[in-house]
Amino acid sequence: MEFIADYGLFLAKVITFVVAFALIVGIIASQKNNQNADKGQLEINPLNDQYDEISQAMNEALLDKAAKKAEAKRIKKEQKKKKWSEKRSILFIIYNLKKKSKL
Repeated sequence: MEFIADYGLFLAKVITFVVAFALIVGIIASQKNNQNADKGQLEINPLNDQYDEISQAMNEALLDKAAKKAEAKRIKKEQKKKKWSEKRSILFIIYNLKKKSKL
């Protein structure tokens, strides 16, 4: 009977050790997976257009007819200039191939 009790105690210790080891390995593996998968992500949303629309709406509500017309003209001019500058963004490099002679 003493042999069965000792064997049961040994078996309980072995099972405890195996469960503890498996738990530690599982925790380490999950931490490594979380590090790789959860690097984070940065999302950038341009707010310029949204604020421009709000500004235009406020100007339409507050300005008189002549000021609205002048503001619309200014905005149209800015848009045209912006479109032109985006279209004309070309870099020219002029290089002189002739060698300069020493006098």
